Amino acid sequence: MDKLEKIVHRIWSDPAFKPALLVGGLIFYLPIINFLILGYFSLYLKKLMDKKGLEILAWSEGAEILRETLRILPVIIVYLILPSIIAGLLSWAIQGLMFGIGLDFFALTLGYIPVSLAVLIVPPLFFTALWRLLRQDDLRRALAVPEVLQLTLRKAKLWILPLPLFIGWLTITWPLLGFGCFAGLLPLGALMLSKYEASVEKKA
Repeated sequence: MDKLEKIVHRIWSDPAFKPALLVGGLIFYLPIINFLILGYFSLYLKKLMDKKGLEILAWSEGAEILRETLRILPVIIVYLILPSIIAGLLSWAIQGLMFGIGLDFFALTLGYIPVSLAVLIVPPLFFTALWRLLRQDDLRRALAVPEVLQLTLRKAKLWILPLPLFIGWLTITWPLLGFGCFAGLLPLGALMLSKYEASVEKKA
């Protein structure tokens, strides 16, 4: 993963990274307002797609970040919020059922399967939908769930190593999850964007 190491080094060594990390890490803990991180992430990906380099965006561009957050809000709702709610409800239902029939051990194991699957499925699904929106500037196509799901499945092999690394990073940084998430999100986005764009170029 030499490419990932280079991307991490380029982003984390940027003088603007530490101020951006401080703001982004703090915003993470603010409900609703933390959606701004995804708007920031989207703008960063757009910047990369426009070949403007890996330089960090400044949070002082707050108005633009807010506009971008509102623009991608339907994608956030469909591919992040709803799947997370469904997974949580399924886990709650399974645990309730297992506890109800006296199978406490299975409640603590089977009950977490939906959430675990969501952790593996939701990030690639959201990224694919966001990438499609940024590339085609067509919200309707980004919200075409069957198409986005098929596209995500076709690109699943691209996530085989990056996603476990990202999850492992979040696990390590759990006590400071907000800062860990922001710090890991930008390199992951840059890496996956390069993989997605390369796959398109190969077909061309």
